[in-house]
Amino acid sequence: MKDISKINVNGQLIGIIGLKTALEEIAQIKNKYSEKELKQRLFQCLKRKNYIPAKPEIEKSYKEAFWREFKKYLGEPVKEKPTQGIIILGPGCPSCDRLMEEVLQVLNEMKVALSVEHITDPTEIRKYGLLATPALIINGKLKVSGRVPSKGMIKKWIEESLREGSHEKN
Repeated sequence: MKDISKINVNGQLIGIIGLKTALEEIAQIKNKYSEKELKQRLFQCLKRKNYIPAKPEIEKSYKEAFWREFKKYLGEPVKEKPTQGIIILGPGCPSCDRLMEEVLQVLNEMKVALSVEHITDPTEIRKYGLLATPALIINGKLKVSGRVPSKGMIKKWIEESLREGSHEKN
């Protein structure tokens, strides 16, 4: 299995190839270089295996995200930017599939385009610290866990997240 990890880059979940290996390598040399040099080495190592648009503001976002992952790897506390979009957590059971279907129906009825991701990997699900699935996360906020909410509730939560998003931009 490939070493692919999903990380938060500017609120978007991005798949990164070789992150675990790169973090291990940087951890071995962390006492030999300054933080600035380590950040650059980590970035260069991961840029070789991943497409990163060559724009200074985008590269800066990736460097920050890689450094957050390195700090997490070392066990240090980090502040994450909320992930934008919808995440459904669950192993792929009938309830998880029903939640996914209902979310997609609500988005279609609302004529709203949001990214929707269904995470089925138990290791990834455990990172969220949930006791029950399916779970629904909208823009980084847990809305429900352990049951499939009504379509009306899903719609209400999406509308709230859209209103909150418009306030953040003003």
